[in-house]
Amino acid sequence: YNNTIETSLKSGFLNADVYDYKTSEESPTAQKQNRTKLSLYDDKGFVKINLMDSTPILSQYTLNGINVDGVNATLAIPGLMSIVYINGLTVRKIDGDSNIDGSATTLDCTFAQNLTAYQVNLKILGIDNAFTYAHFIDDIESVNTRNMGATQAQENFLAAYSPMINFSEDGSSYFKAELAGSTYYNDTLTPNANNPSLMARPESTGEQSIPTDARKMIPSWILGMIPLRTSITAGGAGYLEFGTPILFREFTVKGFSSLATKGFKSLGNQSIKTDDLAYGGSAKLNLFRSALTLGGSYQKNQDNINKLLNISTDNLYTIYGDDYKAMANVDVFGLFYFGYNYNLNTRKTDIFSSSNYQDNSTQMHILSLTNIKIEDVYTTVTNSIYAVADLISFSYLKLPIGSLINIGKFTGKLNTNYSYLRYDDVTNSENAYEQTGIQFNIDTEFGFYKAKFGFSKSDKNSYGTTSNTTTYYTYSTRLDYDYIPKIFTTYGSIALQYGLNNGNDTAKRIDNSKTQFGLGAIYRVPGNSYMFYDMKFYIDYSLAFNNDKLYDTNDKTKNYYEQYLIFKFTSSF
Repeated sequence: YNNTIETSLKSGFLNADVYDYKTSEESPTAQKQNRTKLSLYDDKGFVKINLMDSTPILSQYTLNGINVDGVNATLAIPGLMSIVYINGLTVRKIDGDSNIDGSATTLDCTFAQNLTAYQVNLKILGIDNAFTYAHFIDDIESVNTRNMGATQAQENFLAAYSPMINFSEDGSSYFKAELAGSTYYNDTLTPNANNPSLMARPESTGEQSIPTDARKMIPSWILGMIPLRTSITAGGAGYLEFGTPILFREFTVKGFSSLATKGFKSLGNQSIKTDDLAYGGSAKLNLFRSALTLGGSYQKNQDNINKLLNISTDNLYTIYGDDYKAMANVDVFGLFYFGYNYNLNTRKTDIFSSSNYQDNSTQMHILSLTNIKIEDVYTTVTNSIYAVADLISFSYLKLPIGSLINIGKFTGKLNTNYSYLRYDDVTNSENAYEQTGIQFNIDTEFGFYKAKFGFSKSDKNSYGTTSNTTTYYTYSTRLDYDYIPKIFTTYGSIALQYGLNNGNDTAKRIDNSKTQFGLGAIYRVPGNSYMFYDMKFYIDYSLAFNNDKLYDTNDKTKNYYEQYLIFKFTSSF
């Protein structure tokens, strides 16, 4: 089940939003999916408080898009300053081997972290300045409940400064940057063999956090502040970006550069690539009121830059790469669209090795015709009946019927698109493939009836030692009937899907089908009922059969049927 409740309330200047989402797929060994959030805020934007679940974004290096269960509050003087305070629990996923009671066990679970973060935003002399601080520390009780043995709490301190300058009122011309630093504490020592609850001293294991020579140079009172059982990693990161329009704002250029040192660690954004220097730029040109758009970009990545600074490092090579992108779009009044995209990605090493060399390209074309109107089909009461079709106001078709029958008005829209994708890999030609797709959708209305018809076909040609072609077909139809216009509507649908690959490579052969039926109804309560209005009741039932002609007799999971019954109610008050 998936249940969602959303409610908005207003009382004077105070507003409140309540959001609750519950799913039966929530698991204690995976990232949190259930969400509950209460937002309180005023009309002027002075105060906003999020309680329970929120997904704050302070900066890309400190806190960027992770879920926090706690308090997320903002106090602001619009246009001048704001203060953000965040306190709560976040959940981190861990994978790999960990020592539990002296035995290595593969773990795949989550545990909580305590998070405290602050951000101060000040506007000074037209410059937006953001100062951010975040502190993560493992919630040791949740770690222990996961049977983590003698695992010690990990701790992460982050600080960042982010200035931004807007040179134009619409923000199209700007400069922004971020400078960040991190300190990360992570216990890497093994438990004492006789008593796992006691960690071995670094001197007895050789895993000293601070080298012996360095210890002699540091005052003892400073050493007392540093946990002996903790390894310390520090690092920095920086990012800058600028953009500006040229030629009457129709031509825009952007540039960026980023660098994160090897020791930088951020539990607030674990996707940051460290020991990597990246820089590049992009350009975009709009012509004829955006009917024609041309663009392109270039990005350079230098992995393992530590080798460039220290040739004696243990790594034998450094990887560098170039990414090129080009695009062209033609959009004529939303009726005709053509898009072209080309990507070229290369990765090479300073000491050539085929295992570390990549050179691949992707190109994609999209052609679509949308919102083609089929309308004004009507009857003329004369000695004969003529059905007149007006297609985009340029062609007419008259068909004499010869009897007096009123068939009513018929309208509709036709949408089509065609796509082409080509992938080439210089280092491994067997990965290359070519894929084409075509799709038609027709929406029609005829009296109290609405009908939708769809068709799609996709072909993927895989190249290599043994060429293979995989084809998928889909046919779909849905019919809606307004039993009581604007009050009670019923509908039914059917969809047929086929997949086929009968190539010489038996591992890639496919011969399957899926048939899906659907029935449903929507009831709208007219007017108000007590304090409620715009009430709607939905009921939807679907039944699907899956058939695989090539299934293994020992595997019954590929031939199955499934049912869904969904009730839904929406209302405002």
